[in-house]
Amino acid sequence: MRLPLLLSVFLVTLSFWSSSPCAGFDGEPEVPVLVQNADAICVVKVVAITNVTPTQFEAVHKGRNGMPVFIDAQSAVAEATVQNVLAGKIGRKSIHISFFKNVRHGFNPSPFTELAAGETDIVFLKATTDDAHFALSQPTSHGKSKITIGDAKIGLLPPTASPLRTVLLVLVDALNGGSKPVELECLNRIGSAGYLLYAKAGVYVDEGAIARRLKIGEPLLSDNATSSLESFVNDQILPSVLKMTTDKDDKICEQAFLTAGYLQDVKVIPELVKIANANSKPGEYEEAAEILGQYRNPEAVRPLVNALSSKNSYVRQKAADALRNFADPLAVPFLLDHLDDPDSPADPFPGAQYYVVTALYTATNTPGYPGTTLFHDNPGEYIAFWKKWAAEHRDKIKALRAQFNAPAPVPAAP
Repeated sequence: MRLPLLLSVFLVTLSFWSSSPCAGFDGEPEVPVLVQNADAICVVKVVAITNVTPTQFEAVHKGRNGMPVFIDAQSAVAEATVQNVLAGKIGRKSIHISFFKNVRHGFNPSPFTELAAGETDIVFLKATTDDAHFALSQPTSHGKSKITIGDAKIGLLPPTASPLRTVLLVLVDALNGGSKPVELECLNRIGSAGYLLYAKAGVYVDEGAIARRLKIGEPLLSDNATSSLESFVNDQILPSVLKMTTDKDDKICEQAFLTAGYLQDVKVIPELVKIANANSKPGEYEEAAEILGQYRNPEAVRPLVNALSSKNSYVRQKAADALRNFADPLAVPFLLDHLDDPDSPADPFPGAQYYVVTALYTATNTPGYPGTTLFHDNPGEYIAFWKKWAAEHRDKIKALRAQFNAPAPVPAAP
């Protein structure tokens, strides 16, 4: 079949940021962003690729002289057969997708995602004006235009699920019987939904996540707990992820723990601490520690308090950072135990000691919360303040410690 050569111009924004959704919350995780920006989402099998014409477009980043930088690219058309429509209206079983490929700028390969013949992908599409093509949707924020799921077998999907939930279900489905690369990639992508969880749970408000959820029609936990994204993830996504934590392959097992952490599962916090303490794997241990600092699930307070005793100063820092957001008085006795953490004063960046001190301010609702510069100019002043406070509140601290160590109440039978 000869592919049409007319392409609609599709402007895309160039980004040099790492596209990994598990790089933390500093950038926009890719799956929620792609769902929001696409006109149509579907699972396709790519049949053939035809290169069309060389082209140029202006990059976001300007040259050193402030003038525009133009990037060379190759226009291409992919012929694909639709396996499953996840969102949007696609009337054809065979569709054509226009996209740019082989884009390079200096020494940095761009994050544009190329389609390849023989792949099974989730593609996020924008409709073009000629009604003959779709174009890969490249949102203005960080992210890719497809999710490669390789040899995964896609089953039937519920027609009423929202696009984000449907994509997550496809990725979970791909975990069952996929190859190792497929399993790793799907676990990685599933973790990106963690950015949206607990955006407004009474202990922490993430305005960006709230806006993102509202745009894609996902109710907030505080608005409708029974239909919340949290409930969906806990009931239909986490069980498959946790199953992968028993995989015989160490890399898949470890990635499953990291993904469960991104999804705010508190049961894996001890394992995240274990991974973070394994300094033989720099990338993994740093990522595991970062995840600890991103917890917003209120049930994480107790295991995060336990993480304050880690031998790894970065783990202690991230645990205290999360506890600072929770502002839970139960953590106070244990934060006081770590006032003399030695890793911070010589460090030009905030360390565990700074986060311990500021977590005490929030947990006790005490005015005078110091910024990092104020703290590092005179850490002894703030340490002395809290040691004096502890001496004046011994009975309260003792009661909080006893409350923390008391057995958890058994939930009543339904």
